[in-house]
Amino acid sequence: MNKKKKGDKAEREVYKIFESWDYIINPAPRTMRRIFVKGKIIYISQRNDHWGLFDGEARQGKQKIHFQVKSQSCDVSKAKCEIVNFAFQYGCIHEMFHIWLRVPRKGYVRYLLVDSGIWIKDFYDFNGVEKEPFKITTRE
Repeated sequence: MNKKKKGDKAEREVYKIFESWDYIINPAPRTMRRIFVKGKIIYISQRNDHWGLFDGEARQGKQKIHFQVKSQSCDVSKAKCEIVNFAFQYGCIHEMFHIWLRVPRKGYVRYLLVDSGIWIKDFYDFNGVEKEPFKITTRE
């Protein structure tokens, strides 16, 4: 499984979790990109991100959550910095921001931005049920 397929699978699972919580999902839009193959023009579909940063947006009433889905634990710290910078730059402190990290065979770690750069960590299984903390192991 390549990195793109792995990321798309993780995004679909997070969409299902939000839908089970009765949120309406607004995934990042697809755009068409023009490329040349053997001198002919063809168009391929590619997924952009909301504001170049978020994989999707979940809404429930007036509550809006912007989220990013990661399948590599090393990408989380960079995503945290980018989201905090985005929130301060555009004045979106009142909105909610999540980072979802997929942990194989265990579930998800949800990072929730609560106050000016402070993140809370929660643990969920693949069905969106909150679980006890599990240890994330990385290869050395």
